[in-house]
Amino acid sequence: MVSLLTNIWNWVSGQTQMHELPENIFFEKDVSADNGFWISCILDPTLEIKYVNGIVTHMLDTDKCLINGIYHYQPKTEKEIRNFPYIEVNSAVRISLYRKKNSNAQWQVASCFISKEGSRHRGTNVAQNESVRVHFSSNESPPHINQVKENDESLMTVEVMGDMPKMVALDHESTIQILFRNNSFVEEQELIDYHTMEGNKSQLFVANKIILPLIIGAHSQYIFDINIKGKYLGKSTEKVIFIFKDITYKVGINIDITDSRIIIPNNPGIYTRKEVDMKRLFELLNDPIILGVHKNNRVQFPAVKIGNWNIPSQLTKCFWTEDGKFNTNLSEIKTKIATLYPAVFETLTYHNYKAKFHSLLFIEEIEVFRCLQKYSKERIHFDHVGEYLVLKIPDLSEQRPSLIPGDRISVTDPPNCTKRLGESGQYEGIIHRVLADEIWLKFDPEFHSICGHWDYSVNFFNSRTVTRKQHEVIDKLWEKKRLGESFLFPYRDCMEYQPSKLEITSLNEINTNPNFNDNLDMKTDSLLPSPKVVQNIRWFNEKLNSEQKSAVINILKGEGRPMPYIIYGPPGTGKTITLTEAIIQVYKQFPKSKLLICAPTNAAVDILLSKLVNSGLFNPSILKRLVGYNHFISNAYDMDFDEYCALPELESSVQYQETDSKLIRKRDILKLRIVLTTEGSSGILYMMGLKSGTFTHIFIDEAGQSMEPEILLPLSFLDPSRDGQVVLAGDPKQLGPVLMSNISKFSEHNGYNPKVITHLVKNYRSVPEILHNYSKLFYKSLLVATKVEDNTPERILLNNLNENVHWEIGCKGPVIVHGIIGENHQEPHSPSWFNPHEAFQVLLYVTRLMKAGISADDIGIITPYSSQIAKISELLKMYHPSVKLPKVGSVEMFQGQEKMVILISMVRNQSLIGNNVDEKFKLGFLMAKERTNVAISRAKALLIIIGNPFIMQKNTKWNYILQRAIREENYIGCTIPEVNADS
Repeated sequence: MVSLLTNIWNWVSGQTQMHELPENIFFEKDVSADNGFWISCILDPTLEIKYVNGIVTHMLDTDKCLINGIYHYQPKTEKEIRNFPYIEVNSAVRISLYRKKNSNAQWQVASCFISKEGSRHRGTNVAQNESVRVHFSSNESPPHINQVKENDESLMTVEVMGDMPKMVALDHESTIQILFRNNSFVEEQELIDYHTMEGNKSQLFVANKIILPLIIGAHSQYIFDINIKGKYLGKSTEKVIFIFKDITYKVGINIDITDSRIIIPNNPGIYTRKEVDMKRLFELLNDPIILGVHKNNRVQFPAVKIGNWNIPSQLTKCFWTEDGKFNTNLSEIKTKIATLYPAVFETLTYHNYKAKFHSLLFIEEIEVFRCLQKYSKERIHFDHVGEYLVLKIPDLSEQRPSLIPGDRISVTDPPNCTKRLGESGQYEGIIHRVLADEIWLKFDPEFHSICGHWDYSVNFFNSRTVTRKQHEVIDKLWEKKRLGESFLFPYRDCMEYQPSKLEITSLNEINTNPNFNDNLDMKTDSLLPSPKVVQNIRWFNEKLNSEQKSAVINILKGEGRPMPYIIYGPPGTGKTITLTEAIIQVYKQFPKSKLLICAPTNAAVDILLSKLVNSGLFNPSILKRLVGYNHFISNAYDMDFDEYCALPELESSVQYQETDSKLIRKRDILKLRIVLTTEGSSGILYMMGLKSGTFTHIFIDEAGQSMEPEILLPLSFLDPSRDGQVVLAGDPKQLGPVLMSNISKFSEHNGYNPKVITHLVKNYRSVPEILHNYSKLFYKSLLVATKVEDNTPERILLNNLNENVHWEIGCKGPVIVHGIIGENHQEPHSPSWFNPHEAFQVLLYVTRLMKAGISADDIGIITPYSSQIAKISELLKMYHPSVKLPKVGSVEMFQGQEKMVILISMVRNQSLIGNNVDEKFKLGFLMAKERTNVAISRAKALLIIIGNPFIMQKNTKWNYILQRAIREENYIGCTIPEVNADS
């Protein structure tokens, strides 16, 4: 191949004769080294043509061939240009290859374009992302405009003058000079129009056009000064399109549209995980230590003492390498664990329940313990703040796992340092407060006095209190057989019919068991206690739909006992409202009932508390919210419901004072009808000695976010044999519990019976266009929109926004995808990722929204990476310092919440390292479908997704959203190839 090209070049330059030309190639007359170097050929019409780039001076994306007596124009597609193989020769060559159609013969050279013009056109290697390319395409009409007369020589030459700008400032003009040379001696060329790509897929637009049409005379040239402006941020492949009477020319540009206000790190680093010496750390746990000072100095005497439940040393060694370092080979770890603790990988049964969950809790704790070492430092000093010692930790509030009050640190002398800590050698510090970038600790007073400004080595250890309670409950439930196999493993073949606790003579045409056959074992000959009979249910919330009312009635009847009743509530279907109504009805219908209401997070418990208090049915003597001390002193504590909140108090050596109005003891808790608390805090009730059967009904909201051992804490107060009933509300397709260890994650379940589950389907949150995506992608299109009228607040807000001059983005929504090709960055000290282009685009959207009158309370910003949360928050505070700002948070922070407008920053660019990490640990959006579901289901009126469309295309769910936005003209930003998605 190379020798043939060399022969062609030598022949053109007059250096030698070219031999062995293919028989069907005939060069045009008057070809020499001085006449333009355009070599055309007459080809056999049975030939196929293929194009290859070698070394190129300027791009000429056409080949003029004479086939059957007619000149033909042969355009190439963008894909062909982008995928050229490269042949390197000593001259600038544009090569055409040919072979016979329907033949496997090799491709051969048919023609080439060669140039020796000045140094500005000296040949360079072609790269796939060359910043400029020119290609030609015929207009769509008339149908044969690409054909010209046989003797017509009207070839147009296109050349980009000077250097093409690689970067354009947002809303600022840059100039491109493009030369058009009309090579015909006969015909004029008429320019009708020129513009960037039409629609919302262009990141550029042309400003200050010349007066059109423009005539380029025969054998003359014209230089255009094209003024372009950046329209959207990010990198893009753009085209300026020139429409002539008979042909269209496109100038391709690889461009990066940026803004001087975008904060790009000066010295971006790549985070590397700290090597953890696990052996040494576990030795520290067993070394002598001078204990720190806990937040509550009061000596307390719990009725039930919990064991230490120390992690077995044999299990910790499964995570070590031979030299004592943490083993990163998961397969090796699993093999070692399976040998010593086989229950970990067995199917969960009643018989291996204890062994499996004890082991899994230990494994999770080891992983949390390892992850906390990212905060560890070999040399660090403390600052004195009053009675506390303060340790600075950058970006602390944005890292996972979080440090929380009650966690501990050990302080030792730094390596190779004089022993300042004396004989003890190690002090324990207890974390009392956690701020954005520092922790406040208390040690033994001796350490406070000697600390000074010396450097110390610190390691971190999680508080084990909640985990120890879970171990204890698992153990005692089996020891006393409190719950039993029929409750924990309600197989269909062992179910027994339970008498209805409530008979309703009129159900208002509500079918409590629609479309299902009763598969319970009906024993009509047994003597059953008479149920309570009521004429009708008086609904507190009259707006409940039929499914919600059906769930409440089934809970009141309790025919599926002892199995938990499940309210399966996809986003926006009102599961918390349904749960609230069920709580009120149980309280009203069963005067002897005592209700324990739990959720995995304080935020979820507070939502339930607000709904119950606002009903006006309960006073503080009936209902109390038990709060942990950490939540009580935090900023998240809601003072609006302060009179309903209490701190559970174990028996103390200090005389109980009436002035301690927030403290509540066991005897006072037992007088309440309704108690609300988190699952973790319910462990305090266990330590108080509350017995099985203390509560008749246990309601757990957001149950899908809980580990099973966490739920067992409140369930320990249930006695299934004495009519106890459990109600679980949640959605398994949204976020589950936060687990650090991949080994701890497993999902096993059995089928369910319609007597004990209601699937809510009516959505009260989103307009239909937003609902459509998550209904189709996660719920088999079963969800039914209720926000369908034009006069709904959501539709009114969206319509008003689209008519506001401060908005005007070219898309109407309600689901907008904004394509940005930005860059991923990491700080050297943090494993999290951020994308400065996306962060700044979020700022631009928030600014527009707020100028258009949208309240900050109605805007939510979701992103999966803590570093991006920090960057977005920083930008918002910088440019809007004196106004209330929207909430910015992770997906986990938004579960159970909703906003009129949601902006999503996906962050991820085409970073192979980062994407591999995401896939391994199920981070980001692309690798965690539950996170995707929660993110796209928070918006009520408008959802704006900001991300890299090429990354979105790699995931079926995100690609579906992207392609739907394109079809509905709700895509803006960088250009992308359109890929069909299922409709």
